[in-house]
Amino acid sequence: MMTRTVDGQSYFLMLTDTAGQEEYRSLWAASNLRSDAFLLVYDITNQHSLDGLEYFAEMIDMEEENRIDQGKVPPVKLVAGNKCDLSAARVIKAAEGLEWARKRGCGFMETSARDMVNIEETFARK
Repeated sequence: MMTRTVDGQSYFLMLTDTAGQEEYRSLWAASNLRSDAFLLVYDITNQHSLDGLEYFAEMIDMEEENRIDQGKVPPVKLVAGNKCDLSAARVIKAAEGLEWARKRGCGFMETSARDMVNIEETFARK
């Protein structure tokens, strides 16, 4: 858990790492769908990690539709391809990640937690 301030407004962030494990899916949906923003992260060296985001994207889309139907503001959605420092092991090109994100109405960027590439920027994007 962490707090970030954007444009003078404080936001409380609760990060949930499911690591692609099935048993966390129902727990995640029950506790996180009321969020104002979603960051979906995959590993650029693992195609299964991007494929595994589909479940979460579908759940977020349903929540977004509910909010729009109720006249509420839809959540912010961002997709991050992590481990961009491992370019030699890359199996998902940046263009593929970008296309996946765009088809789902999400922003996109690549990151490296190890090298701290775009980490702060990920949480500062609007």
